[in-house]
Amino acid sequence: MKKLLCLSLVFAGLLLPALATAVTNLTVAYQFDLSSVMGSVTGGTCMEGDVTSLASDGTSIYLYQNCVQGSAKIWKIDPSTGTITATYNLTLSYGNTNGIESIHDMTWYNGALWATGGYASAPNTLKQGIFRINLSTSLSESQIPAGSGLDTGGEAAVAGLASDGTNFYVSVDLWGSNSDIGIVKFNPTTSTTVPSSPFLSMGCRSWDMDYSEGYLWMDGCNYIDKVDPTTGDIIEQYAGGGDDGILYLNNLLWMIEDTKLIAYYTTSSLSLIQTLTPPSNTTVSRGSALGPFSATITNNTSSSYSFYVYLYIGTPDGNWF
Repeated sequence: MKKLLCLSLVFAGLLLPALATAVTNLTVAYQFDLSSVMGSVTGGTCMEGDVTSLASDGTSIYLYQNCVQGSAKIWKIDPSTGTITATYNLTLSYGNTNGIESIHDMTWYNGALWATGGYASAPNTLKQGIFRINLSTSLSESQIPAGSGLDTGGEAAVAGLASDGTNFYVSVDLWGSNSDIGIVKFNPTTSTTVPSSPFLSMGCRSWDMDYSEGYLWMDGCNYIDKVDPTTGDIIEQYAGGGDDGILYLNNLLWMIEDTKLIAYYTTSSLSLIQTLTPPSNTTVSRGSALGPFSATITNNTSSSYSFYVYLYIGTPDGNWF
């Protein structure tokens, strides 16, 4: 005689957290060696201070590098394999109107790459601001110059750049009696210049920024900062900083370290996944085996994890054992 058994498996787990610290160390998820195409500081083909920036259209990564005076490259990269799918060569010059003199940081906005940096409003007339990059002509388009409230005579009136799809977030240097370094947020469709307010003081200039999952990811004073864009509060800090390029994509924090594109886990991307697959047939005869069951635990956190199993079997007469 066969009986239909109701079987319940309960998995109980205990996540043992690592000791909490003010600054979290990053864990490498994977990395890609781009030394075949990129210039290297350690190899002597680039100098400290040469600019590298990262941006993404949500699918591909765009990597900018300026190692040679007067020229730069942008590579389009598949983040799942590190494969370069396109290469764009840029000529850097402000000798011609709309020419691009320099790029500090990039972001993806309205279907194109935008950048902070220097551009020519007229031949040999240099301005600082934000502009769309024309990858075919090496020219700047739709320029938004730094406003009068920004220190255009300093190191960089505009530096890090990010977008939430509607607004720009820009690391700026204020001018005059209100001299300070921080972030402004504005809608580029309604602003003719990069404004000086609303302003969030951050205490140091960020050359690399990204916006993802409602937060700004910034190369801060000494660390990588996860920042609330409405208050300027630092939510989390990660060991690092000084590396080129900041990008948060596919739940990973991406950075460039010399000629390596490296993806890191953060506390936002760490997860513990528990999967239980039951047998397709739960009707068994007395004395026969029920199963097999399979259980998979995926732990990409930095903590240890232990689990145990409880087995409950219910019979048609309502008894459990």
